[in-house]
Amino acid sequence: MFSNTSHRQYDIDWIRISLIFSVFLFHIGMVFNGQNWHVKNDERILWLDPIMNYLHTWRMPLLFLVSGVGTRFALLHRNITQFMKERFFRLVIPFVAGMLLLVPVQGYFQNMASFDSLGEYYVYSFQQMFTAGEYNFQHLWFILYLFVISYVLVPFFHFYKSHFYEQFEVWMEGFCQIPGIFIVFSIPILLSQLFLLQFFASQTMRLINDGAYLTLITIYYVYGFVLVGNLKIVGHLVRDRYWYAFMALGLSVLYFMLDAKEPTRFLQVIFYADKYLMGWTISLAILGFAKKYLNSDHTLRKPLNTSIYPFFLMQQPVIVVVAYYIVQLELALVSKAVLISGISLMVMAVFYRYIILRFSVLRLIFGLKGKVDSPGHAVPVVYRFSPLSLKKEPGNTKALHDFQKHPAHHR
Repeated sequence: MFSNTSHRQYDIDWIRISLIFSVFLFHIGMVFNGQNWHVKNDERILWLDPIMNYLHTWRMPLLFLVSGVGTRFALLHRNITQFMKERFFRLVIPFVAGMLLLVPVQGYFQNMASFDSLGEYYVYSFQQMFTAGEYNFQHLWFILYLFVISYVLVPFFHFYKSHFYEQFEVWMEGFCQIPGIFIVFSIPILLSQLFLLQFFASQTMRLINDGAYLTLITIYYVYGFVLVGNLKIVGHLVRDRYWYAFMALGLSVLYFMLDAKEPTRFLQVIFYADKYLMGWTISLAILGFAKKYLNSDHTLRKPLNTSIYPFFLMQQPVIVVVAYYIVQLELALVSKAVLISGISLMVMAVFYRYIILRFSVLRLIFGLKGKVDSPGHAVPVVYRFSPLSLKKEPGNTKALHDFQKHPAHHR
């Protein structure tokens, strides 16, 4: 059942959960669309390509924005050293473990005809990585990029902890009262991408030669931290949510119209400008409507929010292995998609519930906090506000309630 008894920003949790699940659906689609991937069905659905390209323009940037929001709330009750230590354990360890344990599995099933065993492919893949410089982070690029962004922005986090940021935030709150003003924040996105795409035309997802996309998601991350992490600013976003939704709809129609035309230099510029403005307005609309209608708790939220990180780490290799066998069956395309989805979800649920949660080393590898415990029985912690941090004080909800209702009084 739903509840509004706490002040946690539940809408951010629901957006994060939805976006990670969309990654799962995206990779299911990769089995059947017209693009190259690890495992492909013989019968393709070519009309999936423009839809998946459309979703890709805003889905991952929005996920980085949500990560920026999470960073702000994490820094409320941690100093920067504590935060970066936690980033290391929750990002670097799962990334390294994933590169060693999960990524090679995908490469092996893609090239199984050329290797006698998974062990042989392991040796080959690491030889190629260290001798020829051939590497692919696969879906783990998201974790690596998030770690890099976190460390690059350490000076900004110090600024956030200073008195100067309080003054800056007061100004931002006044500035964002202007109706429709969030469109102005698309200008750095548009200018950076139109300039950098001349030098980084494609997304490599390898950190190297990916300057345009890395800049894009860093901007989204900072916007999440500065804008969406501030409840007063988000209130103005909620007010204008229909305006951004209508803009997003119009820009989406234009996106598909331009995508269907033969590219010229002029049309490419218009297309990219529309693409990035569309991605920003879609994000604004989602954030506004989520804050209005999804900022409520549910009994499923906590277990889903806890399991979503291991789910993200497992989903691509599990899909690849399951799809490898399912696509060989003489079944209708829809039946194959349903089977791949259902079996993959079941495998991940069983592995998570009966293996990952039972071993502390696996909890560490899959980015889970704490020791083995019964699900859904955590002790709630409430934070008292001070100008630079929130201090843990279990059971004291009055100070937090007062801060949420009248944040300006505590500056």
